[in-house]
Amino acid sequence: MANNKKVLVFGNILAKKISQQIKANFSEIEFRKFFDGELKVRALNVKKADWGVVILDIGQETNINEYLINFLLVKSKAKEYCKNVIGIMTYMPYKRQDKEFLKGEAVSSNIIASFIEKDLKYFITCDSHVHRQTLQEIFSVKTFDLSMFMELGQLFLDFKKEDALIVAPDSEAKSFAERFRVHNQFDYIVMKKVRDKKTGKVKIDMKDKKTFENKDIIIVDDVSASGGTILHFLDLIEKCKVKSISIVLSHGLFIGDVEKKFKKRKIRQMVTSNTIFNEFMKVDCTLEIVKKLKELIK
Repeated sequence: MANNKKVLVFGNILAKKISQQIKANFSEIEFRKFFDGELKVRALNVKKADWGVVILDIGQETNINEYLINFLLVKSKAKEYCKNVIGIMTYMPYKRQDKEFLKGEAVSSNIIASFIEKDLKYFITCDSHVHRQTLQEIFSVKTFDLSMFMELGQLFLDFKKEDALIVAPDSEAKSFAERFRVHNQFDYIVMKKVRDKKTGKVKIDMKDKKTFENKDIIIVDDVSASGGTILHFLDLIEKCKVKSISIVLSHGLFIGDVEKKFKKRKIRQMVTSNTIFNEFMKVDCTLEIVKKLKELIK
């Protein structure tokens, strides 16, 4: 690393890849769970360093609450050994609830951010869920929201520009669609979506069906957990005379049997990054993360 700064990267698979790319030391994390569900972490091969980088892997089977607690424990240990700590969450949990929609609801994004930022110099995430508040509005430390969509967009350069149509399922996905088209310059459309505040059920406006006729539809969104929004849109779009349907996600969370439901549909391509490990990941998030780390650790 530049200027002979001592750097120690805490984590497992992604952490090891990053440590190799920036020529830093690597501290593997051991995870344990006690009989009552409490979590315990141990950082191996720890040593004093100028900078500590904490990045924990997320798989589809990962319990997001356990992931959060483990992250808090590891970055606290990292601070004991490192002068400065950079926390990286490839997928940031609790970002959806950034407003009290119904009286009595806790605004979890602000609360969780206050725990995450403790002991951190910088915080990095990838394609965070966009609502009313930006990352910098809920964090007091400097934050960076890296995007996987420009890399994901390059996977579709073999599509004919005149036939391709990028679809953002709602206004929150507009920025993702715009990044996705940086290299391919495909046309895009933003759908109007309404979600029931009590039931969570979504409804997408599909009045102008001719827009989708004879098009290679590419649905672009940040994450699919329950699959509700995209599956609902697939139900609507499959009634149109489209040429093909592809799905592009930064985070392939896919809770339960969502993958099986997608596989039953006629999908031309389905791709994600490896921010969450799954069978469709085609883009490596560590490449963008390493670029940012090299800027920050000078």
